[in-house]
Amino acid sequence: EIELLKAKNKKLERQMETAETSIRAEVAEEMLGEMSTMRHRYEQTITEIKSKAAMSRAVSEKKEKLDRAERKISELLEKIEECEEEMGRMSHAQEAEMEIKDSEITALRRELKEYKEQIVNMENSKKEMIRNYEQLLADGAESEPSDDEQEEAVSQTTILRQRKRLHCATDPRPRR
Repeated sequence: EIELLKAKNKKLERQMETAETSIRAEVAEEMLGEMSTMRHRYEQTITEIKSKAAMSRAVSEKKEKLDRAERKISELLEKIEECEEEMGRMSHAQEAEMEIKDSEITALRRELKEYKEQIVNMENSKKEMIRNYEQLLADGAESEPSDDEQEEAVSQTTILRQRKRLHCATDPRPRR
């Protein structure tokens, strides 16, 4: 009986070893399957993370580009505003200068008109004096000039001299 029990024990030990080997093989197979599934999931997760990171980088790069563009636009708008302000200041300065020049031109035109009037008056006086002189010469051949005529000639000469002095005194041009 002991022998029988020993044989049975050995048989059971072999069965147990076989079962244990079989179980270990099954467990190993299941673990390989699980590990393969886990590896596949891990690789998928890594791929997704890389994809998201790439998208995130692309989004970050786009955002950075937009931020740079906005900063550049802001700088350009500031420069435009400064230029517009400077143009406004220059425009006001130019308008003030133009007003001064316009008033100078108006004054010069008025002065020119006065000079032209003086010239016309002097030419008329000159013609009158020439006529009087010619009349005196014609009358002088006939008779001596009267005192009134001589006084008028002297008066005309005096008036012309006074006008010439006035003209020279008011003429802004340098004398030669």
